[in-house]
Amino acid sequence: MNPHDISRAFHMLGALIYFVGVIVIQVNISRMELKVKSIPKYLPFVGFLVVACYVLFLGFEISELISEAFKLLACFFEWMAFFSLMAWLVLHGYYTQVAK
Repeated sequence: MNPHDISRAFHMLGALIYFVGVIVIQVNISRMELKVKSIPKYLPFVGFLVVACYVLFLGFEISELISEAFKLLACFFEWMAFFSLMAWLVLHGYYTQVAK
């Protein structure tokens, strides 16, 4: 095993922990936001959209290990996961400013 393989294994393990962690945290935050009457319902909806993008990315990333055919979809949903999370952050920042 060469050093590139070892660092790739650590990268894949760290990425898996990160993506699963985001899914767990985002589901819990969105569920809590749904219960709060004063929070607009578009915020938890966007949170669940983030979860969907992360789940799709993980699914296609794992499928890519089996077949190279999923590589393009995995790449697309990795970017969708990033942009959906950024949108979620911007919307929460906007809501925080408006709610003052």
